[in-house]
Amino acid sequence: MEFVPITDHIGVHVRGLDLSVPSDSRDIADLGQALADHKVLLFRQGPIAEQDHIRLLAALGRIMHEENAESLVTYVANSPGAYVSGTARLRFHSDWQCAVSGPVRTISLYAVEMEHDDPTIFADMTYAAKSLPDDLRAKVEHLDLIQCHDFSGATPIDGRFRLSAQAPGVPDEYFPRAIQPLLARHRITGEELLNVSEQQTSHIAGMDEAESDEIFAELAAYQYGENNLYVHHWQVHDLLIWDNIALQHARQQSMTASGRRLRRVALNELDFAELFADVPGGAKMR
Repeated sequence: MEFVPITDHIGVHVRGLDLSVPSDSRDIADLGQALADHKVLLFRQGPIAEQDHIRLLAALGRIMHEENAESLVTYVANSPGAYVSGTARLRFHSDWQCAVSGPVRTISLYAVEMEHDDPTIFADMTYAAKSLPDDLRAKVEHLDLIQCHDFSGATPIDGRFRLSAQAPGVPDEYFPRAIQPLLARHRITGEELLNVSEQQTSHIAGMDEAESDEIFAELAAYQYGENNLYVHHWQVHDLLIWDNIALQHARQQSMTASGRRLRRVALNELDFAELFADVPGGAKMR
């Protein structure tokens, strides 16, 4: 097995590992370290069966139930029935960053179909934190954020989720939220990271949206500059595994509604139903 760097600091292409048979403990340990160090693992080696995909992820951690208690697999597609569906632009975010426990730990996607290349764009928030100049760091290091999600449908799918979108009478279960530090620590590796995202950060605690947005704009130069991006151009049978705590991902608007289907397996300490257990009634995902 070898690891071939994809960019200067994001991603490695994993070669020489046969996923059709169980991997030994040394290989799994090496994969885990590579994921911690490089944040993205790419397997580009032809078809990968569902059971082999699941076995690999189970060796790396605890597979979470996302859609229901029976299935370990969900799908990302343009079809309405997919766990993550649609063709609209998705702003930079980490999945379920708004949960009190923090984002889902690890995400994997396997390209079952990819008629048209809809790239996924990654940005490394640990690298962004290291890149902050001293004056900007001093400005933000003690600030807290309000992270939230909008399940009510009031926010356009390509918009920023704001608590101000919660209309009178709409219960909190439609707007799960958490207070988190702007400069946070990765709960697995302990690395410092920038915790602001374009999608799930509503505002800075104690500031209005306009004041918050001015600071977000300053930080964005270090979060989403070209030197901190990996644009993954999908090929059929690609398997991508990434650190969803350290990385944010985004997608531009798809130009077509057909030919895109990715199998998803995620790792996390909690299942989806447990992420928002503290919200009255639970989050209204549907």
